[in-house]
Amino acid sequence: MAMTREQMNSCLEQVAQYRTSGQKAQAWADAHGLSRQTLVAWCTNAQRWKARLDGVSVKPVRTAKPSGFVAARVVAAAASSSVRLELNAGGARIDLHWPLTHTRGRSLHEVVQRLRPYLMGWKAYFGLAQTPRIWRTLDEWLRHRLRAIQLKQWKRGTTMYRELRALGAPQGVARRVAANSRSWWRNSAMLLNSVLTIDHFDRLGLPRLT
Repeated sequence: MAMTREQMNSCLEQVAQYRTSGQKAQAWADAHGLSRQTLVAWCTNAQRWKARLDGVSVKPVRTAKPSGFVAARVVAAAASSSVRLELNAGGARIDLHWPLTHTRGRSLHEVVQRLRPYLMGWKAYFGLAQTPRIWRTLDEWLRHRLRAIQLKQWKRGTTMYRELRALGAPQGVARRVAANSRSWWRNSAMLLNSVLTIDHFDRLGLPRLT
């Protein structure tokens, strides 16, 4: 039986609420008395319903497997500015690019606050993906870039040493990081992890995708 406009509008409203909630599909469905399969179906058909309400003719969509992504890799190019995700539905590919173009002159806290809406959007849009390994890959990539930004902002070895010591880094760690002050990307994947930890980014307000 065909859905009425009222039914389609109601489903679209709930899909919009889910996508902006930042929750996993199962958790959101449980909290709203739905099955996960129902939520998946609504998300799959949302574009077609919206088109029908707008009076646009569209082809029926094929239901994709709810498991979402099957592979992810960090692009190895210098700048490492994108991550490629491969979908299990038709082998489609999506490139997620670092969304901020200007970070100079901003504190790391300000950069994180500007980054938050993008991350919450990614989390909501790709919320049906049930592959924690891929989300961990993205989390690691984001923290790596933020550590590199912090080193670039500190710029000089003397500044790095002073700031790392203020953050509680042992003298030896601070000295070794400062000695490689120009290797921002490489340096941010080594000893700096023990100072700018996951907890450090939690305190700055960086959302976790996992």
